[in-house]
Amino acid sequence: MDFIERTYTSNDWISFVLLFILTVLVIIKLLNREQFLVFVQLPFTGRFSGITPKNSLANVFNGLFFLVHVLSMALLVGFFIRLTYQNQEPQLLSFTKYIQIAVAYSVFLLGKYLIEKIVASIFNVEHLIDQYLYYKISFKSYLSFIVIPVCILFTYTFTGSYILIVIGLGIVGLFNLLFLINYFIKNQEVILVNWLYFILYLCALEIGPYVILYKLIVH
Repeated sequence: MDFIERTYTSNDWISFVLLFILTVLVIIKLLNREQFLVFVQLPFTGRFSGITPKNSLANVFNGLFFLVHVLSMALLVGFFIRLTYQNQEPQLLSFTKYIQIAVAYSVFLLGKYLIEKIVASIFNVEHLIDQYLYYKISFKSYLSFIVIPVCILFTYTFTGSYILIVIGLGIVGLFNLLFLINYFIKNQEVILVNWLYFILYLCALEIGPYVILYKLIVH
């Protein structure tokens, strides 16, 4: 009888990652309870006081929310890649692969943010772009409150549910679309005057980078 070596990959690290994410959220709340509560109610009140337009990623509150967003989205994307392209159970997502996804995603977001700031400086539209980034960072940070429950359900309840992951990513995409619509409504006078530049901006810095990132992931 030939013995076949069985490889087993524990998913305990996923529990630690989720625990770490929740711990960071608690720290954020302790740092500024009032600001945190206002931020939680963001979609219902429209009060964007959770993020400061100037230096949006530099202060501790915003930086920690950025960390939560990256870690939670990396989990969701990691689950999606495993189920879609390797037909594996979610617990086989390795910690190394997860770190690679998290680092790549954070570099992508920071690089995109810096490019947008540079473009704003070149065309002398810093005020307009700073306001846009202010709204966008707020919405992306709030996505964590949606992504985290999906990751928890996927890990402990609906294990291996491809539909749940697709729904989660669909909500993320819908949330970004709603953000663009909301921003357009609030700033339609300025956008309609410069509609051509707005369309070029969307194609070059909003749609294009995500298409390229998707192509890199699937290949």
